[in-house]
Amino acid sequence: MFKQILASEIDVECFSERVNTTSPADCWEWVASCDKDGYGVCYMKGVRRKAHRVAYALAYGKTPAHLYVLHTCDNPSCCNPEHLWLGTNRQNIDDMVSKGRSLRGARNPNAKLTESQVRNVVKLREKGCSVVVIGRKLNIGHRTVSNICRGIQWSCVTGIG
Repeated sequence: MFKQILASEIDVECFSERVNTTSPADCWEWVASCDKDGYGVCYMKGVRRKAHRVAYALAYGKTPAHLYVLHTCDNPSCCNPEHLWLGTNRQNIDDMVSKGRSLRGARNPNAKLTESQVRNVVKLREKGCSVVVIGRKLNIGHRTVSNICRGIQWSCVTGIG
């Protein structure tokens, strides 16, 4: 299953016992400890590592520290090397955004507006309402209204910017 690259035979065997392998196309779930984000964690040679990074290294060789091991399947506990690829931080962010997993817009826990309210801000402004009046109506600052209408905030909803 995994080539021996980073660890002794015992480490590879121990690691493999914590991965639920099914068919080569399916996700291979990490069945041991996970972090708060669902990524498998393990100790290799006394160092805490993310399981998917170890799986990648065991299958393809040592990974440069500045690169991320990304999932094509978006399953943080997956350790199937066929689902893993190397990328930069920018590629990781772009992948997250393109797949709709970012906390943009109303998904952000700090958001004070709904997407419907944001669209309403733009409609009211297009009808000639002042930013102050719109802000009072929605209990938000006039600068927030202005930023929405200029595409500085909520551009993911308005398409402005």
